[in-house]
Amino acid sequence: MDIDEARAEVSRIFDAPLEALTEGRRLSVVPGVPEGEWDLPAPDREALWSHGLPPARDDSLYGLVADYQSAREPELVTDGSRLYGIGGFGEARVAARAGSGEVLAVPTFTYDEVHPQLQHMFPDGVRPVLLNSSVARLVDFAWRWHWLLPVLTAQQTWAGAEETTAWGNARTPEEKAALPDFYAEIRELCEEVVERFRQFDGPAVSNEDSPWREAVMEYL
Repeated sequence: MDIDEARAEVSRIFDAPLEALTEGRRLSVVPGVPEGEWDLPAPDREALWSHGLPPARDDSLYGLVADYQSAREPELVTDGSRLYGIGGFGEARVAARAGSGEVLAVPTFTYDEVHPQLQHMFPDGVRPVLLNSSVARLVDFAWRWHWLLPVLTAQQTWAGAEETTAWGNARTPEEKAALPDFYAEIRELCEEVVERFRQFDGPAVSNEDSPWREAVMEYL
């Protein structure tokens, strides 16, 4: 798949309905508790129990996957808020705030576990951060990311291989200096993905440190 084919596939994924992305809900993983048991807004409950979240991946990539608590009452408490554990995203626990449905990425490590050279980045400790403004938006993001991830990763891998080959073939400093930015096209495509996410849920991609932006632009 070349970059033009990748861009077309990205457009297809963003334009596809959730019914298609979940393969008619065959892939959907939904909570094990009855829908009415969790205190979430009605649109959030409908999205989560209808389309669910993606299953665990089998390709070693870090997507957002379902990992539901089994209890009816919120199992997590942070900053005075009660949260339902609903998924995993890399090193973070994905949790929905009872009542509002706001979704947070809750770190699974502590401040003391951060490398000393990085602790200046966490002066107030490692805190939960906003992931999505609602569970319904999380469900949408999670399924699109489930299919976007391998497309973007393949393009990034290809760019890296091309760069390595070109540098290996360059014989002089002048030839090396003339080499192009092999990551330019995939970086541009990833920026387009970030913008599509921002259009759908602005608070979730409000700055460069937002979890979704970091996930899309990782290593770029």
